[in-house]
Amino acid sequence: MPEPTRGSVRYVSLDFDNTLLLSEASKQTTMREVCSRFEQGLDILSTISTDSRTAPPGTSVTRYTIFNEFASVLSERGLHSSDETAEALGERLATEFSELVQTRLAEADEVPGAAAMLAHLGAQQVPCCINSATPVEPLVQLIDALGWSDHFRGVWGAPGTKVDNLWLAARSRNLLPEEIVHVGDGDNDRKAAQEFGCPFIGVSDSPDGPDGKWAGASFAVVSDMHAACAKICEYADIPGPVW
Repeated sequence: MPEPTRGSVRYVSLDFDNTLLLSEASKQTTMREVCSRFEQGLDILSTISTDSRTAPPGTSVTRYTIFNEFASVLSERGLHSSDETAEALGERLATEFSELVQTRLAEADEVPGAAAMLAHLGAQQVPCCINSATPVEPLVQLIDALGWSDHFRGVWGAPGTKVDNLWLAARSRNLLPEEIVHVGDGDNDRKAAQEFGCPFIGVSDSPDGPDGKWAGASFAVVSDMHAACAKICEYADIPGPVW
């Protein structure tokens, strides 16, 4: 996945959690908080895939899949004795999680440089979209609460996959895959960009990426959105920001 040539990129696809907003830790803490109220709740939660970045290929991970599976296992173990079905319990817990986490994330810190990058790209007429594994409705609500709605030409999330969402972005502006760059912090982001056929910018505290998976990578790896913005400006052949 080599870096694109200068001036070839015309559209920016951005992951959300821990790419623009420091949100993953809060989501995991809130999930444990909700599940810990049940006997064996944290033990059950530990058996469930809760992070789309590390989920097996082809596995959908959203708050709905997590709490549906949690409720099913809880019921199978005989730890939920009310008349409420496992399906109804899963839906209720997902709703409770959503209400808690939305309030907390509206006050979360941005990844350094995120707002400045969005403002700069907007001023330079480079369109951006969100491409996340988070369900669309709470994602749109959160972006609105953060005051970021005007920065995006599209907000795409689950149930679509990241590859699906990249195709939506391309078709929305009649672009080829190589004219879009995807930016994200997970190896699922890299895989989506590779499958779709577009350039990728990885976001990681380590130059080797998550769990060393990006060691020796031919694509750019940056530590924050200041550095990501500089790369995007290079790929789009626009003036860089003055921080």
